Amino acid sequence: MGWKLYERITPLPYCVYILLSLKDDNFYVGYTTDLSRRLEEHNQGRNTSTAPRRPFVLVHAEAYLAEADAEQREELPEDRQRTAHVAADAHGESQTGKGAA
Repeated sequence: MGWKLYERITPLPYCVYILLSLKDDNFYVGYTTDLSRRLEEHNQGRNTSTAPRRPFVLVHAEAYLAEADAEQREELPEDRQRTAHVAADAHGESQTGKGAA
């Protein structure tokens, strides 16, 4: 007794995320099992491909149970720019983004 629904839900382990570079207004799409850690790594320059484009803000995230699903979603090039723009618009960032990185 006393259980709440959210106490019984296990978080989905894989997260696809979209970051917006505040330096060049472009997007970066990736996936991780620890979104907080990964965002920190991007903003501290510990990712060589994104270090010159710092700082970043998170504009969208999606959770997946299977790593293969997250990886597949991350690698859909025809959807990346559209997804990034839709996510940015939904979060009030409509002036952003020239394309997904």
